[in-house]
Amino acid sequence: AALADYVTIDGKPVTQGQMLIASASLDKVQTTSSPSTATDQFILHKTEAEVEITGVVARVRLRQVFENPYDERLETIYVFPMPENAAVDAYSFRIGEKVIKGVVKEKEQARKEYEQAKQKGRKAGLLEQERPDIFTQSLVNIPPRATVVANIEYVHTLKIDGANYLFSFP
Repeated sequence: AALADYVTIDGKPVTQGQMLIASASLDKVQTTSSPSTATDQFILHKTEAEVEITGVVARVRLRQVFENPYDERLETIYVFPMPENAAVDAYSFRIGEKVIKGVVKEKEQARKEYEQAKQKGRKAGLLEQERPDIFTQSLVNIPPRATVVANIEYVHTLKIDGANYLFSFP
């Protein structure tokens, strides 16, 4: 059986991956764009998911394609809802021709390297577990009108309800 499920951030439902514009960048966009057309996120063009279920374990390979709709270089926060017992084991982001692959590091070191890249104007990402059912990935210096492709792989155990295994995708 498959279930539709969602979580909330700041009271807003997150039903799929979203590429939100970070606060400082959003302020910039709102001052340079028409307030009636300014949005707080990139345009989602496509979502593709491949799911393999073996016994009680599901492996999900997710690909989402976004576009920066503005003429500004922006910082974003990619947000993706997951089952509470999910574990991300691979991820990458392609920004134009540049690929940023995930590497696990100590939290403080990862934050330091991200901030250094941000200050130098380089593209960089920082994945953090927001809470058990939300993962966030910060990305900086996304060029104007650029396409961003998010690739995430995760595993999680299925819920069991009597004789049924339950799989939920965001």
